[in-house]
Order: sequence, then structure tokens, then C-alpha cells
Amino acid sequence: MQQKGLVINSSTVIDHLVYTYMQTGGWSNQLYSVADNSGNTAPLGDFKDSTNTGADYTYDANGRLALDNNKHINKILYNFLNLPQTIYVPGRGYVYYVYDATGNKLQKVIIDSAAAGGVHDTITTYAGPFIYQNDTLQYIGHEEGRIRYNLKDSSYKYDYFIKDHLGNVRMTLTEETQTDAYAATMENKNPRCSICSVGHLELRIKALLQRVLTSREKIEQISVI
Repeated sequence: MQQKGLVINSSTVIDHLVYTYMQTGGWSNQLYSVADNSGNTAPLGDFKDSTNTGADYTYDANGRLALDNNKHINKILYNFLNLPQTIYVPGRGYVYYVYDATGNKLQKVIIDSAAAGGVHDTITTYAGPFIYQNDTLQYIGHEEGRIRYNLKDSSYKYDYFIKDHLGNVRMTLTEETQTDAYAATMENKNPRCSICSVGHLELRIKALLQRVLTSREKIEQISVI
């Protein structure tokens, strides 16, 4: 599979994925490894190829994913509904999921042991269409997208999702508008040179205006004659 992206004003391949499947005793739909042959070193693309030797993925006796070397996941535990309950990432921490009796996700708890300042907990709560992060409302889901709360102006913004035939979000359209203002400032490293450059530019503009005025006066004199 190939995926292209914009790299330095040109469209080039940022993902060139080669899939290998388990084939012990016959064909299988279980993924064995994924290699990225794009040669792209820029931080682009959806897939990060972390290992190129051996199996990237292993499974338990029930066929559930147990290890993902490309995402640095070394253990996944499941509940009695065959839903992932705990995901361990060495050196980073783990992710814990809470479900109701029918399998609806209620909470996702991220324990980041490598965060600056010590262990950091992020708790995402799913209360129907309302999504909270650490007890703060993030957005409200609806059939066509979501409604986000904007802290800047204390208003709600509507986002609309464009999905493919599998239900994956391919594009997000928003009604939110943003205006960026760019201010021209002097460089701090050598402010005197910046002042000189500005002064020189003013002199050039004045000289150009003088030439325009002089030419206009000559044209008017010729017209009078």
C-alpha cells in the first residue's frame, strides 16, 4: 500500500507498506509483520516502522493480538467480553479501559510514568455523546460529527466528518474560523542593523516617490506647452 504526502513543495511517497501474514500450515488473515519501504525519514505518514526483523505481531490462543512491536506494546490483557482491558507500553506506562456489561466503553485511563514531573494520569470518560477528559467536557458527538467547546470565546463549534464506506473519518470540516496576525519586528541578535535596514528602505521609498513626482511634473509641463 502506498500513501503520498507533501514534502518540501512536492508530492512524494511517505508510506510504502508491505504486509506479511501468518502462513503456518496454510493461508491466514493474521498479520505477521509490516515493513515500510518508502525510505522516507521525515516525520510524516500514518505508520511508524519500529522493527524490521522477526514478527511484528503475536497473538494468544484465542487469536487476539498480544504484542505489537511497531507501537512498542509488549502485553495486552482482555476481559471476558474479549475487549482489550489493559495495554502495557514498556518505559511509558499503560492504558486501562472500563466497559459496562454490554461492552460499551465507559472510561479510558492513561497512566504515563514517563511524563515530566512524575506520573501523569489522563482519564477520558464516555457518557453517551458527551466526552470528558479529567472531568472537563471536550466535545459532544452527533450523527454527522461533533460539537466542541472553545475556551477562547466560551462558545461551541460544530465539526462535520467526511467518512469512507467503512465508517473511517477521512476529513473534518469545521465552522470555526481563525485569523492569524503576523507582526513585523526587528531581530534581537543585531537590532542596529535592523534599524539601518529600515532606515535605508525609507530612503529608497522617498527617492522613488521623488522620481515619480518629478516625472509627473515634466508630463504636466509638456501637456501645457
